[in-house]
Amino acid sequence: MQVSGILKTKGSAVKTIRPEAPVRAVAQALRSEGVGVMVVTDDAGTLKGIISERDLARGMADLGESLFHKTVADLMTSDVVTCTPDDTVAGIARVM
Repeated sequence: MQVSGILKTKGSAVKTIRPEAPVRAVAQALRSEGVGVMVVTDDAGTLKGIISERDLARGMADLGESLFHKTVADLMTSDVVTCTPDDTVAGIARVM
């Protein structure tokens, strides 16, 4: 199976947020959009990273209350591995 097959079922919409957004904003966006991950892009739409519910949980464990004084850029994963619709699920699983 290829990624394109998954995208046909799940959809290809990508939810984004800016790196300078406060952590509270990403938490609210994840909840309102019903997603667990958002792609972090700059004003030009360039990929800067990814932020997930897991990043927020780790931030809370490491930073406690001061987490809410941080930005998305402080918590996001910058080293993002991407794929194309033509990639196979088995190939992606090997990378993961």
